[in-house]
Amino acid sequence: RGDEQLCLKPGFVGAFRPGGFSDHLMVPHPRYLIDCGDLLAEQAAPLACSGVTAYGALKKFGALLKSEPVIVIGAGGVGLMALAILRAMQARGAIVVDIDPKKREAAMQAGALAVVDGKAADAAAQIQAIVNDRIWAVVDFVGSGSTVKLGTDLLTKGGHLVVVGLFGGEITIPTPYIPMRAMTVQGSYTGSLPELHELIALLRRTPLPYMPVQVRPLDSVNQSLNDLKDGNVVGRVVLAPN
Repeated sequence: RGDEQLCLKPGFVGAFRPGGFSDHLMVPHPRYLIDCGDLLAEQAAPLACSGVTAYGALKKFGALLKSEPVIVIGAGGVGLMALAILRAMQARGAIVVDIDPKKREAAMQAGALAVVDGKAADAAAQIQAIVNDRIWAVVDFVGSGSTVKLGTDLLTKGGHLVVVGLFGGEITIPTPYIPMRAMTVQGSYTGSLPELHELIALLRRTPLPYMPVQVRPLDSVNQSLNDLKDGNVVGRVVLAPN
């Protein structure tokens, strides 16, 4: 079906095979080579990671993207990329939930309709007040027990939650809720090769809206990973060969 990301024997570069921080890479097949046209290298590089991950998740909402605002939980690199892609797709827009004020500020700069502090005791009520209507679509780029619970709590009858993040945790949903609320809770794992082709084609037609990207030399990889772990990266870091 073209869903290579769902292979039971994955071969992701940098995770299951070497090459994640290399200055050269042997490509196993020409189908993985995609012409990115006039896109700058620092714009194109994240598209095969956070770009296709966000795009693959957003596509699962189908026509809802045009008619309903999406609740985006998490304004890290993938969440901010999702905002840029939503704008490129001319979607209705997004309300962003994050616990970090710097990332909420970045989300507003990236075009969020509104932002909400996920630590607030009344976060769900704040979101409901902003939307002033039923919530049909929630995408969770964090994937903790508390964020998935927030997502399911927000959904109206027939609503759709897509979980992307791998933070970890547990959630308990009363089983009658699933049929009675006709909810969809769906996982999304990166994105497919056809979706990457679609995304590149979209962004070659429509310039990529604002997305914070820092370009650093390749030999700063350890410091960059530590900054990421400590929550000191807003957007994406692209490592450029020296």
